[in-house]
Amino acid sequence: MNLPAAWVPLAGADIYLIDQILRGRIGSGMSALDVGCGGGRNLPALLAAGCAITAIDADAQAVAAARTLFGGRLDDRILVCDLERMPFAPGGFDVVIVNAVLHFAPDAAAFARWAEACWLQLAPGGLFLARLSTRIGLPDVRPAGFRHLASEAELMACERRWMASRADPLKTTLVETTRTMTTWALTRA
Repeated sequence: MNLPAAWVPLAGADIYLIDQILRGRIGSGMSALDVGCGGGRNLPALLAAGCAITAIDADAQAVAAARTLFGGRLDDRILVCDLERMPFAPGGFDVVIVNAVLHFAPDAAAFARWAEACWLQLAPGGLFLARLSTRIGLPDVRPAGFRHLASEAELMACERRWMASRADPLKTTLVETTRTMTTWALTRA
């Protein structure tokens, strides 16, 4: 792929994250937490935007792959960690990204705990950006491998409990007839 040099950090990043960066909601001087970072596909975009990054994933192999992206320079900022046991002080991040994680919660109670654990990391005025498969648009479809698919009512219940404001309306993409992916962008008062 022949991309202009300035675009290289964006290659492979989630398009909805890029959207938030381009709209100025994520940028220079912000601290960003990538929960469930996997192999680190969003980390170069966050760094290019000027963020100080911290990333976690429960999978040690995924963390090793993410660390490899940076040649060991960020090993202390990319951690093997369960999202319900994050070792950070609450409210320590300007941006919390939870991309393709929450739909792996085993049930509604775990979904609520996982979402809450991520939300608690967000500083006042910060941006919470989650991408997750939901029941919105395809209420009866259960994609293989996904566990709990939240409903719009569950998302709204979290918003009320957190006293969150939507940074954007819910955006749900239909992936043929197999699943939906919802972008959930919130700000903290």
